Amino acid sequence: AIGGETAMSVDVVVCGGTLGIFLACALQRVGWRVAVVERGALLGREQEWNVSRDELRTLLALDILTQAQLDDAIVTEFNPARIAFAPASHQSADAQEFFVQNVLNLGVLPARLIAHARDNFLARGGTLLEHHAFLRADVYDNQARVYLKTLQPQSSAFGAGGAGGAGAQFSADAAQSSSAQNSSDTVVVESRLLVDAMGNFSPIARQTRGGGRKARPDGVCLVVGSCARGPFPADLASRSDLLVSIRNADRGRQEFWEAFPARDGRTTYLFCYVDASPSRPSLAALFESYLSALPAYQHIPSTDSLQFQRALFGFFPSYKAAPLRAAVDRVLHFGDAS
Repeated sequence: AIGGETAMSVDVVVCGGTLGIFLACALQRVGWRVAVVERGALLGREQEWNVSRDELRTLLALDILTQAQLDDAIVTEFNPARIAFAPASHQSADAQEFFVQNVLNLGVLPARLIAHARDNFLARGGTLLEHHAFLRADVYDNQARVYLKTLQPQSSAFGAGGAGGAGAQFSADAAQSSSAQNSSDTVVVESRLLVDAMGNFSPIARQTRGGGRKARPDGVCLVVGSCARGPFPADLASRSDLLVSIRNADRGRQEFWEAFPARDGRTTYLFCYVDASPSRPSLAALFESYLSALPAYQHIPSTDSLQFQRALFGFFPSYKAAPLRAAVDRVLHFGDAS
């Protein structure tokens, strides 16, 4: 168990493990000592990610995963993928359709992919700090000191290091971070580089953007969907939709669809890009639109004929000033945090 303020020293500390574990493995393979910090347990979802095989080959080329591990994570494969656009409202023609091969045509289980990367990282001597919440980071001329709050006791190995001249400070919560150095459950990680992989709501990224209203996104991608079993047409079992519109823009937004064969049925998404105005539709309103249009889109009698396995929804903020440039040296934004 970790008690008192404990310090460890590494070359790189990666805050945010879901994506960060892959970067950590790559850095580890070139000889860097790496620690990965994750607020909860480092686990992947059971809902497939859709990727292309060429993207997965990067994991092989960097020696992050083996071919056997990749094969284990792939649960579906299909071709072709359709792109279709509804005709303009004044036209009577059918939708224009295009088909492509080998684009997002694999369904990969994140749970297996991340589990394999985690195992490889630990087997090669990496340090994984699960159940540790980011409190603050003090960045100096020669290092970054990251303060973490232990949410669940666990064992680990630690080293030590020193600090140079004062630089910048990033914090998750002022009240928490002010007492972090005196907390009985605080871990300090000293590193040459801090990688911020804490996603769209990273406190470091938010502070770098200026905080408050300055950190508001310029645009948002809204996404809703589901995975369901049901009487889908037989030809859909081996075909996906990459980008499909079934009606024209309405109320200032254009809705698009995606659909993929899945291990548990068929996954369909409805998404749109909007600005960040409060007048834009809520996820609940978009879900109503999704359920209303789903039968016509997938050529099924009604949603009553489906056995829903899970519902999916989320949003992805976007910024004109992207990728985000770090405010100080020794900090790198990665993934959605950039």
